[in-house]
Amino acid sequence: MRGHLRPSLRSLPATGRVGLAILLGMAASTCDLPTDASAELGVALSSNELRLVLGESVQLNAEVQGADLDASGIRFESLDPQILQVSESGLALGVGRGETQVVASLRSFAEARADTARVVVLETVSFDTVYPDTVRYGETLTIVGLGLDPARLSALSVGGFPASVRSFVPGRVAEDGSRDTLRVYVPAGAASDASLVGLHVTGASETRRLTVIREDLYEPNDDQPARIDGPTNLTNPQLSFEAGGGFDWYRLRDIQGSFTVVVEPLLPLQSVLGSVRLSAPRAERGDIPEWSVADAEYPHCNGLEVRRERAYFFDEDATGDVLRFPVMDPVEDSLDLTIRIFAAPAEPLRYLVRVEEGYQGDVAPDAFEPNDHCGQAADLPASFEEFISFDGPADMDWFRFSVPAEGARFQARVDCTRCQGADNLVSLSVYPVTSVADPDRPGTLPQIYSDYAGFSGFLDVALELPAGEYFMSVHNEFYEGVDQVLLTTFLTPNS
Repeated sequence: MRGHLRPSLRSLPATGRVGLAILLGMAASTCDLPTDASAELGVALSSNELRLVLGESVQLNAEVQGADLDASGIRFESLDPQILQVSESGLALGVGRGETQVVASLRSFAEARADTARVVVLETVSFDTVYPDTVRYGETLTIVGLGLDPARLSALSVGGFPASVRSFVPGRVAEDGSRDTLRVYVPAGAASDASLVGLHVTGASETRRLTVIREDLYEPNDDQPARIDGPTNLTNPQLSFEAGGGFDWYRLRDIQGSFTVVVEPLLPLQSVLGSVRLSAPRAERGDIPEWSVADAEYPHCNGLEVRRERAYFFDEDATGDVLRFPVMDPVEDSLDLTIRIFAAPAEPLRYLVRVEEGYQGDVAPDAFEPNDHCGQAADLPASFEEFISFDGPADMDWFRFSVPAEGARFQARVDCTRCQGADNLVSLSVYPVTSVADPDRPGTLPQIYSDYAGFSGFLDVALELPAGEYFMSVHNEFYEGVDQVLLTTFLTPNS
């Protein structure tokens, strides 16, 4: 019958033949479009299980599989609107406690493969288990319960201080009784009798009482260093100077390659002055923090130590300046990190510290790096004019030069335009290469000259030196990295 209904092209006028040809061409061009019978055509939800708190809304996401179609053609439907309401575009709202399913399908292809997600709507958030119930600042607190996804908690605090998330493992909706596991760092500053509070975006909340020991987990480390094995093991964002103390001492061990120390004061007081230093391992707290170089690896340093000041922070408005200490390929596998304030606080003062693998300077290292130690000193020619950089407070640049038998006049100039009026004090020192230390300062290289550019950003040095081998060190005294520091030196032999 269909053959009798189909007109012959010859029986049509010219305009009819053209129109029919266009229609037939359009039909042929649509042969590649998917149909209900396409076995590959379907919808895939981004997740097949979901947990919501009553009153919470979330956007469902899905994609079309088996065809180049966008997601606008996907329809979403709740199998129980008394538990979950879902718009056709996929905005889901939990309206009743219980469990249901969401179906995602294609509007224009009724036989295409649909996808489903299991959805559980909770009445509220819950802390089923919290342990331990007695904690120190910086310890990990484990919370097991429901509705604990940190992305959907508007606040999570201990004693009113925000708690940093360490890890989150969601419970599986498909497993009855499965719970979320949330681990957080106990924030410094919380009172001894504190409340753990979780506030959900819906307004639902849960509270648990805790006993807080007002010292961080590395205490006591005022007179003995707390041992940290490997740089990345010190990543705790919640540490403190306990009330009545202002000195924390850490010993970083098993250092492999370059690393960076990041310190951020979080001090709830104004005008607090403090310091951060890296040094060779020390026997006692009272020892001067110094940087040592071993005889075996760098014999020209003779095993002596050179004092190396690090950085000071001055927190005027409690915003927390970030101090970054990049260290490039240290010769030691063990270093001491000391952090202190110059007043004993009446209340705990908070700070953040991380020791991370890799070199992360505030500015790019200059062409002479690594020359952070006298054993890595770069050779100075008779005349030298180059730009150097201080990529952070840990950057101390070393150079070496020789004075001939007749002696010589040594001139050096440091010009730091960007340091003028700023907290960048560039210092310059000259030392003889000798195996004899100053008897009044055992363990140190005798110093011929030392001065700093001050707030002018300019320093000019002229020395008459006898024959011998010498070191010159240039050092950034403050914590901000700076580049484009012009260093000029001349060595003129005496006639």
